[in-house]
Amino acid sequence: MRKSLIAILISLILACLLTPGLFADEKRPVTIEDIFTLKDISEVELSPDGRMIAFLSNRDEESQIWLISPFAGEAHQLTDSKTGVSTFAWSPCGKKIAYLAPQPPTEEEEKRKKEKEDVIVVGKEFKMNCLWLIDVATKEVKQLTKGDFHITSFEWSPKGDQIAFSAQPTPKVPDSFNSDLYLISLPDGEPQKLVGRPGPDSDPCWGPEGKSIYFLGPTGITYNLFRISAAGG
Repeated sequence: MRKSLIAILISLILACLLTPGLFADEKRPVTIEDIFTLKDISEVELSPDGRMIAFLSNRDEESQIWLISPFAGEAHQLTDSKTGVSTFAWSPCGKKIAYLAPQPPTEEEEKRKKEKEDVIVVGKEFKMNCLWLIDVATKEVKQLTKGDFHITSFEWSPKGDQIAFSAQPTPKVPDSFNSDLYLISLPDGEPQKLVGRPGPDSDPCWGPEGKSIYFLGPTGITYNLFRISAAGG
């Protein structure tokens, strides 16, 4: 509930900052209707220090992360992903943003597309969602996972030195029932599987002390909340 209220408040701020002429003719409170005048805006998140708002916009074809100050100024594009960003999260320190985006096209795929021979075999050719990291100041991008699996959700550790995520074998819907939990240490760690039970284990959430990870998983025909040590076991 608290996160939903924060998202609404940030959306109201974006309405003020990004809607041309919203207050040109008269001074009035911003309404919910004003939010819907924002074009191609989704998933807004305030930086940890409150000095920047990040949001997704597909105003330039692919969905990208944009930044804008809640006080004044113009929005500027942060990411330049060829395949588009689906979701993101600020690091606890506010210096980096982790995000999900599919694998970029290979040189061969780019060539095929240019020659209009980019036929896709349905059910056999996949673009896996990968985890990426971008430095907010320098825009330096680092790919954290290489497409061995399809990531569906993730969360930063409280200290910002690890990211827990859930992933399934492919983007196919049936594979969503076979997702596992992984942990990657920053800046140069390799993904380590934390939970590999049968069935879907998803939506990792760190405990406030940073030593435990909570997640959703099945027990028979029902879902329950589980906890596992971030150290494994």
